[in-house]
Amino acid sequence: MNSDYLKCRKGGSRHPDWQRLYEEEEVEKLPWYLDALDLDFEQEINAGKLKPGQLLDIGTGPGTQAEKLARLGFKVTGIDVSSAAVAMAQKRTGAVQFLQDNILETRLCAQFDSALDRGCFHVLSVDQRALYVAGVSQALKTGGLLFLKVMSTAEPERPFGPLRISKKEIKDVFESHFKILELRESEFAGATPYRPKALFAVLEKIPIRMHSTGPSFVPFH
Repeated sequence: MNSDYLKCRKGGSRHPDWQRLYEEEEVEKLPWYLDALDLDFEQEINAGKLKPGQLLDIGTGPGTQAEKLARLGFKVTGIDVSSAAVAMAQKRTGAVQFLQDNILETRLCAQFDSALDRGCFHVLSVDQRALYVAGVSQALKTGGLLFLKVMSTAEPERPFGPLRISKKEIKDVFESHFKILELRESEFAGATPYRPKALFAVLEKIPIRMHSTGPSFVPFH
C-alpha cells in the first residue's frame, strides 16, 4: 500500500482521492478496514437502540458494516461517493442496496429509520458540515437515529487524515436538527494494531414545527 498516497493529495488536501484509492489500494490494508461489526454498533443493538429496519450506511466503502447488519435482519442501503467502492461492496454481498451518492447533495428519496456513519463526517471540511447535517436529516424519518463515530481530539493532530472532533463541536453542529441521546469516548478498530481515539454519538432527528416564516426545528420535550 502506498502510505504516502494516503497521507495527502496533490493540491494540499488532507484526504485521499476516494475513487483512486479504491481503484488502486488493497482495501484490506486500509487503516479503517474492519471485517467485523463495529463494537459500538454491536453495543447499540444489544441495548435496543439500533433496531432492525430501514438503515442507511453513509460512506459505506467496501460495505463491511452494511453486510454484517444485513445478516442481522436490517434492510440496508449503503452509499459512497466512490463508484469503485460501490462496485467492490456489490461484489461482497447482494443483500444490500449499494448506490453512488454524496450525502452533501443526496439524491435519495426514501427516508430511513436509522443511519450509520463510521468515518464520513470527520473527513469533511468544516464548511461542509451544515450540508452534511441537512442531508442526513433529509434522509431520516422524524425520530430516526444517527449513529456517528468520529476521530476524537484526544487523538494527536496530524496534517493529513481525519479531522479531530470534540464533544462541543458535535453538539454545536448537530443541535439545529438533532437531539443528542448519547455521546461517549471510544476507539477505532481497523487493519492495524493501533486504535485511534474516537467519539461515538447517538443522535435523534427532531421534528419540524411550521411557522409563518418557514420551518424551524424544535427538540422533543
